[in-house]
Amino acid sequence: IEEASEHLKQMDQFNLDPIFIATPNTSTTRFLKIANTSQGFIYYASRSGTTGVQKGFDSELLKRLKKLKNETTKPIAVGFGISSQKMAQQVTSVADGFIVGSAFMNLISKRASLKAIENLAKNLKPKWGFVILELAKNINPNQLDELINRLEWMGFSMTVHKTDEKTYIAVIKGTDSHVETSRFTSLPYVEKIENSE
Repeated sequence: IEEASEHLKQMDQFNLDPIFIATPNTSTTRFLKIANTSQGFIYYASRSGTTGVQKGFDSELLKRLKKLKNETTKPIAVGFGISSQKMAQQVTSVADGFIVGSAFMNLISKRASLKAIENLAKNLKPKWGFVILELAKNINPNQLDELINRLEWMGFSMTVHKTDEKTYIAVIKGTDSHVETSRFTSLPYVEKIENSE
């Protein structure tokens, strides 16, 4: 970042978003600098070291991502080692996206067919379902925090969406299609509930 002034000028000249990388070793202070300089999204490396296919993530990854999501409104995409739908689904329960490189490069190095590469892309895509909660028009920030805390206590991840007139919470069901909307009927400040696959 400290030496990126010329890079940033070039990116701006060609209307491209500069993307910077944060890692598990990045301090909060450093992360905020990266967040303030990045445009488009922040690339978060799931581990320190070099990229490459891995079988899973360490247990602290999601905790770190949740903390970082509270530090910035910019999207965070996770990369380094993602090679399966399960891993992509795991990180996108908190992060805004995922990045895959090595899994595709491995296929390309083996001269795999275009169909095989296409199938990998399709099979990596997480299959999420949502329950959409439309909230009371006059809900205040403290009440919204209360509702989010309650949903987290129930074990759900979610995203919050605001328009000029309404606030919505998209509760992530993951691959569990058996999450009933009745689980949300007793929640305060909820005016309408809709199932979305």
